[in-house]
Amino acid sequence: MFASLKKDFVIASRYPVELVGSFAASVLMVSLIVLATKPFVPKAQAYPPDFVLSVSWGGFLLLLSSSPLFELSVSLRQERTNGTLEQLFLSPSPKLPLLLGRALRSQILSILYGTCYLASAASMLGGLRFVDLPQGIYYLLLGIPVFYGLGLVVMAATFNVREIIPAATLIQIGVAFLSGILFPFNLMPYRLRILAAFLPTSYSIDLFRSAISGSGPQLLTWAAAGQAYFLESLLAHLLALALPVAGMAAFNATVKRAKRRGGLQQG
Repeated sequence: MFASLKKDFVIASRYPVELVGSFAASVLMVSLIVLATKPFVPKAQAYPPDFVLSVSWGGFLLLLSSSPLFELSVSLRQERTNGTLEQLFLSPSPKLPLLLGRALRSQILSILYGTCYLASAASMLGGLRFVDLPQGIYYLLLGIPVFYGLGLVVMAATFNVREIIPAATLIQIGVAFLSGILFPFNLMPYRLRILAAFLPTSYSIDLFRSAISGSGPQLLTWAAAGQAYFLESLLAHLLALALPVAGMAAFNATVKRAKRRGGLQQG
């Protein structure tokens, strides 16, 4: 996987204009959000804390989640379209690490873009708000294997989808909406909050928001404050272990089924 990761970085380094453009796009994204909302904020007042939290950390989480939810499915479709997926699975080298290497390269770049995004948001919104940053980072790291496990499940589910980019984009937007990346769960309608409770990524995101903002968890509102934190923390840790295993099992089962049908090339 690391050899594949190194190769992808070498290829990416040959196109510096694309890298610079991606950094500029992250700055442009937060600039457009701030400028679009500035007329609605009185001049004598600062931006509301919830708005700052959603724009700054929400955009950062959106960039981080794009790699496992989008890059995995798109890279697999590219391998099938180019006819290299069949060659990959006929070779004795490990298969899944090579595909994960591409998403990991995109993940590292997304972290860099997200850092640039946070710096831009801090300068435009008057600083970043965080209460317990170490705990927030812990839950953020805990959520990464959950996102990758879900990404593998999505990759298996969209294995035969020809128009993968719009499909993966819709899935990414849906996950970002329901898992509380774009706004907190207390602003979400109750029925949507019930759906969000069945989304594996919701728990680590809610705990991350709770640590950053200093408020209690907002997903499991039916439980008491202490019980909600315990239940969400327990589920977040269990899902961080279980979902990658489930994702790998789903991916391997899909590939074996495609090999039996001779469908590793363009579907």
